[in-house]
Amino acid sequence: MRALRPIAAVLLSFALVVGLAGPAIADALAAKVNAVRSPDLPILTAADTLAAQSAAAQAKAGKQFHTNLNPLLAVCSTAGEVVGVGPNLDSIFEAFRNSPLHWDLITSSRWTSMGTGMATTSDGFLYISVIFCEGADGDAPTQPAPSPVQTVIAPVQSRHIAPRPPAVPPVLKVSPCWGSDARRLVLHEPPWITGSCPGLA
Repeated sequence: MRALRPIAAVLLSFALVVGLAGPAIADALAAKVNAVRSPDLPILTAADTLAAQSAAAQAKAGKQFHTNLNPLLAVCSTAGEVVGVGPNLDSIFEAFRNSPLHWDLITSSRWTSMGTGMATTSDGFLYISVIFCEGADGDAPTQPAPSPVQTVIAPVQSRHIAPRPPAVPPVLKVSPCWGSDARRLVLHEPPWITGSCPGLA
């Protein structure tokens, strides 16, 4: 039986403001990640697919959460995910930049490939997932970067801007959730709900 490998997960809670997302945003996510890294990370097909599913599921549910990264452990020695939601990619990426935990995960030299996923809701919220992989086996299928996937959950119904919800700064918390194999979940969405470790099942 293959030993379980560490999984690091980071979640960004970001104040939501209604905005419209264009199709060009999908290409910008992988490019933004690679713009702050050297060398660029190629797209790992398995991570790309999982990130697209993660973003679509979050948009459908209307809330942020992490996906189960265990399927990637067949090709990665370690996997990590950052997720965000906001009016546009620039604001989400700026929130990542202003969060040391997120920025450290995005710019970590340990990652050797990534996958990106984006989804927009009918009211214009943009949900993103970036999944990172370390040590993908040489036979794991990869694509040249960038190759993000955009999933549209529902078409934008109106171009009118809805009232803005009050601005809420990101709240950062480290969860008490530690597995027997030392996998860690860092959760940034209050309140912390004790019990199982989401994304690590």
